[in-house]
Amino acid sequence: MKKILILDDELELRQSLAATLEMALPVECVQRARKDDCHQDESRLNEFHVAVLDINLGHGLPTGLDAYFWLRLCGYQGRCIFITGHALEHPLAQEAARLPGVEIFEKPVEVRRLIGIIKEALGD
Repeated sequence: MKKILILDDELELRQSLAATLEMALPVECVQRARKDDCHQDESRLNEFHVAVLDINLGHGLPTGLDAYFWLRLCGYQGRCIFITGHALEHPLAQEAARLPGVEIFEKPVEVRRLIGIIKEALGD
């Protein structure tokens, strides 16, 4: 079964997104609240086919962009999708938009579109 990493500090969003994706696609979602929580997955990062990263993970904490760069530094090859509660004009969203091959979704997330992009990334 293909795996998706969901990194978001909002528990309810993380859980509902994971449940929705697992119902819509043949995937297992691994949920993390902070970038540092992902370190426990470092040895198996390439098991993840897609990483869904919240851009803002809490005031004063590493961001989803920090997580993106850490994932790439560790050799993660999968697709990255950002979600944000900020306007797309926000500096963090603008920085994410400049990264190659990423998609950015504003909250509330357009679930059908997200599922379509993940399905495409999974090769299904």
